Amino acid sequence: LVEIGSHTCRHLELPRQGYATIFRELQLSRRQLEKMLQRTVDKLSYPYGASSPMTRFLARMAGYSCAYGTSPQGDSRYNLPRVSLAELIPDA
Repeated sequence: LVEIGSHTCRHLELPRQGYATIFRELQLSRRQLEKMLQRTVDKLSYPYGASSPMTRFLARMAGYSCAYGTSPQGDSRYNLPRVSLAELIPDA
């Protein structure tokens, strides 16, 4: 099972950006993927795993159902901990 999620267009560190830039990145990335895939894209992984209360709010407003970051304990569905495959797969 594979699911395609959004990761923004320009891979900006979102908490360092203004409201309009964050919202534009979230919306445009989602729309472009949905157009290419012809299906709903409603999951987000924050670039660099970085989020803030504003980025989490804007992810919800942009229509995402959840979002993943690098916080070890997710405190909401817009701040879920993501798992690094590099940490799970031993060196060959």
